[in-house]
Amino acid sequence: MDAHHRLCHLSRASYPWLEGPPVARYHGDDRPLRRDYLADDYLADAVALQALGARLVGSVHVENGAADPLWESRWVNTVSAARGIPTVQVVKVDLASPTAQEQLAAHTALPTVRGVRDILNWHPDPLYTHRNRADLMTDPAWRAGLAAVAEAGLSFDLQVFPSQLQAAAALAADHGDLPIVLDHAGMPIERDRGALDRWKRDLTVFAAEPRTTVKISALGTNDHRWSLDSIRRVVLDTIDVFGPSRCMVGSNFPVDGLYSTFDALYSAFMELTSRFEPGERADLFAGTARRFYRMADRPAGTSVGEDAVPAPDPTR
Repeated sequence: MDAHHRLCHLSRASYPWLEGPPVARYHGDDRPLRRDYLADDYLADAVALQALGARLVGSVHVENGAADPLWESRWVNTVSAARGIPTVQVVKVDLASPTAQEQLAAHTALPTVRGVRDILNWHPDPLYTHRNRADLMTDPAWRAGLAAVAEAGLSFDLQVFPSQLQAAAALAADHGDLPIVLDHAGMPIERDRGALDRWKRDLTVFAAEPRTTVKISALGTNDHRWSLDSIRRVVLDTIDVFGPSRCMVGSNFPVDGLYSTFDALYSAFMELTSRFEPGERADLFAGTARRFYRMADRPAGTSVGEDAVPAPDPTR
């Protein structure tokens, strides 16, 4: 199970972050991403799992910043119906908008929609920040939108930097009925020992909220020259804090494809988790994502590669 990836139909839709003159950003040079990345492209990357003795049994598509989020969610729903991949999706809703509830209602009409993401990353350095406001988590209008996510029966993908984790913990405490998954392990962009100590301390505060879960993903996005040793602490500390039953792994492709291949990434996940019990690894690689995003189990022995790939892609 790939708990975090995206598709892109740039030849058909607008994705503002992939248009215009390139701008220096923490994810690196995004010019190689300025192309269509459709189901066939994703499956061509994911087929590398077979060489590792693994198989793709499903995936979670996370919104890719399309200018029209409803167009994107409808398109992804169409791809899923035709290909079986992505299995479910997390959509974009502007939770501070007066129309947040209407946006939610339109998205939830689609059977693949399981959650919402409204990126909260704020940083004083423009290289990193996604938002121009540091106070969204305490903004009454935004919090009303978040409450509507819970009322709609959806989950929330929370994306913040380590400096925002304590505020995120308070947010989770105030919305205890809402399942929240922390994207990208809280994005520890600073990797010196002191920064990682602070990250783990605040990650522990966040994990104390009972309905929180975490994704171990975007390792290359946050560490462009990553190696097994450079990501070891992030992966193992995250599992130590949350436990395997509340952790899920994701590729973050195609963005992380800038820094590694699919097989290199999943080889690292497998090696770093080799000491865990089989049931714990089953949670990390599939079970946690399946439970959190309310996915139906596939029949034993089947995979996306076996039961979905032969269908034609209607979007090409």
